Amino acid sequence: MRIKGLDKIAFLVLFLSVGILFSFHHSAVAGTLKIGVIAPLTGSASPWGKAFVEGLELGIDDLEKAGGLKIKGEKYDVKVIPYDDKYIAAEGVKAANRLISVDRVEIIFGSVGSAVVMGFSPVTEKAKVLVFANSYSKRALNPQTQYLFRIAQTSNETAKLLIPYVVNKCKPKTVALIAPNDESGQDLSATDIEQYKKLGVQVVYNEFYERGQTDFYPQMTKIISLKPDLIDTSASVGEIGLLAKQARDLGFKGPMVSPAGFSPEVVVSVAGKSADDYYYAMQADMASKDPNMVAFMKKYKTRYGKECVVFAPVLYYSTSLVLFDLIQKNSSADPTVLKKAFENLGKFETLVGTMHFGGKELYGIDHQIMGPIWIGVIKNGKGEILEKVTE
Repeated sequence: MRIKGLDKIAFLVLFLSVGILFSFHHSAVAGTLKIGVIAPLTGSASPWGKAFVEGLELGIDDLEKAGGLKIKGEKYDVKVIPYDDKYIAAEGVKAANRLISVDRVEIIFGSVGSAVVMGFSPVTEKAKVLVFANSYSKRALNPQTQYLFRIAQTSNETAKLLIPYVVNKCKPKTVALIAPNDESGQDLSATDIEQYKKLGVQVVYNEFYERGQTDFYPQMTKIISLKPDLIDTSASVGEIGLLAKQARDLGFKGPMVSPAGFSPEVVVSVAGKSADDYYYAMQADMASKDPNMVAFMKKYKTRYGKECVVFAPVLYYSTSLVLFDLIQKNSSADPTVLKKAFENLGKFETLVGTMHFGGKELYGIDHQIMGPIWIGVIKNGKGEILEKVTE
């Protein structure tokens, strides 16, 4: 087709404009920082898994508003690449291999499940990929996990604060534990039992169930026949509401407790009033009037069109901001450089207060985040924060 006269001029203007825009984009953005996510994005644990992505996205939003990620004066895009591990170790290993070999990421957030984290850790350690994990098992963090930092406090941190509080308040003489039959459940139950023994509380039941189970009536029938004063649901997450409801259906009237990840709203949505007198530990006060927390909750609702009801997005958002800040201060996104920067971080401020990385006496390495927790209880179908406690 021939282009004549004014049409030719218009074509040249358009061609030059596109060329200028294309050149400007590539001169303005030096590259892309890819951050992988390995988490349960479907299934009962998905509210916690999706929190990895949500926290990162909100952190990136703030980063962009502040001018974007800059390394040595050059701007970089930040891209989140999520994979669903389905709370299955093999799926997590598959995701880690793909993120490293195909997507070429050097930073990963995830996962929630201890079995998943322990499954892919040999892969990420060999590749020297920086990992910011949740997971609750003691064994998931050790001197061999040099590139892994745990960014959520586990029941090893919360149980020693929550359980003494509940025992002092409710005065139980006996306790029954029911937990998922996986690395997290077995490890957390052992941790809780240690606390109960220290406090003189007798453990009358300690058995397990498979993740995804919905019928707990046979086990609850046995538990209630033993007449415990307290029921501890250990590392249960998505099943907590069903456990509470079925225990109350069978006549249990005593308090219940969960040192693991907990959302009052999620539990009440399943158990209703049956969730009353359920004690829990939170790593953020979601109803805090602190201006920074209020602003975060508003940003979350604006972006996702819903209330933030689990504390996990707060943790991952805070971690992403620290990560981006250290990348810019060190002029590098190299995992080894960032590993040393996190190890030398000392005390740092987050939405939930002053935190630090410690835990060497328990894990053999100071890669466990530590700080305050909030103890709460469900009353009249609503969560109520009772007290903020620290080590």
